[in-house]
Amino acid sequence: MKHLKNLCNSSISNEELRIEAEERMSLESEYLLMQYILAKDIADHGLSLLGGIKEIDIERYLSVVLSTHVPGPVSLFTPLEARFIVRSRILTWMAGGSGVSLETLDLLLEHKRYMNFVPAIPKHYDYKQGDVKPAAHLLDYLLDFADVRETFAATDILPFTSGNFVQIGFTASLMERIDKVWLLFMYSTFVSSVIFNSNNRNYHLKPGTYSDGMGSLLQKLLDINPDNKTSDDIPVIQSIPMQMQSYLVNAQCYAEAIEQSIVTPVENLSFSSTEDKSLSQPVSYNLDMVECILDLVDSIKVMSGSIIQRTEHMLSGKLSELVPDVGIHSNKSDLSPISKIMFDMKEQVTKSLELASIEERGQDSLGNVMACATLLERRLDEIIALIKTELFAQSRIYESNPSVADRINQLHEREVPFNTLLFARYKLEDDKDFTEFMDFAEREYDMMWNNDFYAEHSLRSIYIG
Repeated sequence: MKHLKNLCNSSISNEELRIEAEERMSLESEYLLMQYILAKDIADHGLSLLGGIKEIDIERYLSVVLSTHVPGPVSLFTPLEARFIVRSRILTWMAGGSGVSLETLDLLLEHKRYMNFVPAIPKHYDYKQGDVKPAAHLLDYLLDFADVRETFAATDILPFTSGNFVQIGFTASLMERIDKVWLLFMYSTFVSSVIFNSNNRNYHLKPGTYSDGMGSLLQKLLDINPDNKTSDDIPVIQSIPMQMQSYLVNAQCYAEAIEQSIVTPVENLSFSSTEDKSLSQPVSYNLDMVECILDLVDSIKVMSGSIIQRTEHMLSGKLSELVPDVGIHSNKSDLSPISKIMFDMKEQVTKSLELASIEERGQDSLGNVMACATLLERRLDEIIALIKTELFAQSRIYESNPSVADRINQLHEREVPFNTLLFARYKLEDDKDFTEFMDFAEREYDMMWNNDFYAEHSLRSIYIG
């Protein structure tokens, strides 16, 4: 997945994109072909908006695009999302069929490096017309930033604003959050498995049935849990390998769909050198991408329910070592008990636990990548909050039960060499509350990237490289 890797690495670190000389030559040939088609006045669909006319009022054209395409409330992409979108625009030009000039390519390549180049790109859900409106805002911002409005080539307006690069950039920007869920869920699963002293027979999958990265994780779970006990664990613990497998498979599908989208020409206009004409293509529909997004949403919903169930089980009093509601009350009057926090989250998650195939796969979302990706974004934020809540409950158990704390310490010290000792480093003193713990867990997560075990098992390592 070299294109997705190029997109993610350059966007996160604000580094250069790699553009090959052959790609530049191909863009130059397509630009000349578009000029030839315009000169023959045989353009259709998108190019017909230019009508073969060489002189166009760019200011008026952009004004029309901005005012007529998808009006509505405006929220903006974050600076990081904007970087992904800018680089996605450049990479999707490399797929061909746009007719953009090398001058415009180099203009965007040059200005994306500037730290103060943070385009104000509107974020909304109606992308039935493709990326025209957000792309036009990006172009408008670039022309002002680079001060080239008067010299910008009119025939580059459509190549700049066509396609679905905004949607590709936004979905790619979610890869970090998808990876974050995976790593946090892995961590909290290791700890909950230790707290429950669960059977190691839970962590077997038939050889050949698990995806990349699962084998070593299952072996780690086998190593840290005791030999089979006489009693079975609750189903939500028994099914942990299946939950992880589902998330891994769907995350891989998601990454592969982005990679394929980057290299597939899906512009408003595309060219055929054998027919000397433009070819109309739909730009706002990407059914493969939508299906991968919604499958991943379903996996997240299952994992969310799992987190709630095992946290409730941990606090239920059914485990011999743990008394019910142990340590869940704070001396601070503004902190709700974990049971109340979990009840509120459970109520929120339960409302959305029906499979996405019912409402979210309906006609309104059919092919609409942005609508489905925004849904995925909400679910990712939701499950991250759930995992942190589970970690908070685990930290209370750690503080109140020496035998459990000893097993968790052994997990950190011997079995899984984390750099972070999440519970040992965080002491639940009188001046600590739930919100402070959530902030602490966020800071601790940043340390995971400096750990060899996490680096080896991150989705970025497994699927992107």
